[in-house]
Amino acid sequence: MFYRENLFIVKHEGKIMSRSTPWGTSQSIHNHARGIASVSTASHGGLMISNGVAQKHLSEEARNLAMVYGGYHCYEEDDMYFVPLMDSDFIRNAVLPAIGLFAGKSESEIKQYLIDSISVSNPEFLIKIGVNPNKDSYEKWQIRLMAREARANKDPDAIVTCFGSHETIDINLVRVITANGTDCFVTKESYKSVVNDDKKALFMKLSDMHIVPQDSLPSLEDRFLSYICDNSLLYLQCIKDNAEESAREVAGVFYGPRSRFNGTIKSAMSTLASKLSAEQILGVINKAKEVISPEFHKCTIFSEQRPN
Repeated sequence: MFYRENLFIVKHEGKIMSRSTPWGTSQSIHNHARGIASVSTASHGGLMISNGVAQKHLSEEARNLAMVYGGYHCYEEDDMYFVPLMDSDFIRNAVLPAIGLFAGKSESEIKQYLIDSISVSNPEFLIKIGVNPNKDSYEKWQIRLMAREARANKDPDAIVTCFGSHETIDINLVRVITANGTDCFVTKESYKSVVNDDKKALFMKLSDMHIVPQDSLPSLEDRFLSYICDNSLLYLQCIKDNAEESAREVAGVFYGPRSRFNGTIKSAMSTLASKLSAEQILGVINKAKEVISPEFHKCTIFSEQRPN
């Protein structure tokens, strides 16, 4: 949250007092000027501007973005706080002295920061008041808007949920579900190429990933065996790469790579519980124990499993 992390990093003169706000009862209030106050609650906060001040100093566009509550126009701290500061010189000059982030900044630097920040969540407000939003932020906002519309329209290409390899029982596959309920596996490589793209990640599309037909995969038992072995190699490398962490785990004071391996396999076992019998799961685990490193033989997955 911008407000909570950055707002009062100069001397905070806020008073501990109670006021009803849209975000709960306030724990502190900083009065910037008559009718203008920043409020903080236990978990949120924002800027509250009296209706009179709002009518006198804010444009219709800025007022329309406010949450009207108890005689105040309220702008929450995450996405709306800077709107009235951008819109009104009077309000900006009243609030700025309390914002340590802007200390020593020129008027043009402050304006640009406000534009860049508002461009992320409310670029249309800037356009309405005749200000060009940050081009890159505006493009990302448009992508997010398209993604919301696609999800609402149950677009079969719009991915809404993703699951890790414990669901696919293959370290190279990711499970995804689209807005219309399509459930499929995609390669981890193609998934990561989307996630690591700062724009594609905002609107994840199935068409940007490589689908792997589930009927082309090995049996669940074979995949589970490979999954255990593959993860043991990954976590064995973690043990070798961080001897100190490994030693702390052996001493019982750290949740280290052996524990993480154990937890990873347990998650996969939960997925398989409705697909394989207890005997089948136990059989795979016993086979895995014969071939993986002894570093993992004391993991509970090898001691707790018993057939019904």
